Amino acid sequence: MGSYGYGPEFCDDYVQQQINTFLLSEGGWVILTLHGLDDEGWGPVRGQYLDDLLKRLVRIDHVAVVPAGEIVKQISKK
Repeated sequence: MGSYGYGPEFCDDYVQQQINTFLLSEGGWVILTLHGLDDEGWGPVRGQYLDDLLKRLVRIDHVAVVPAGEIVKQISKK
C-alpha cells in the first residue's frame, strides 16, 4: 500500500498504469485520490477518461468500485 501523486500534467496515463498493475495482481485495494478534473487542479484527470474507466471497471465481476464512505459503513456494522 502506498500513497503517490502525479502532476502537474494530466494523470490519465498514470492512473491507467496503476489500474493495470492492480488488475494483474492478486487483489487488494486501490484507492485513487485525484486532485483535479479536466483543466482544473494539479495533475487532473480528463472527465471523459474517468467516465470511461469507471464504466469498464464496474463490468469486471471481481472488481468493486465503492466510495470510501460506504466501506467505512460496512466495516462499522461488523
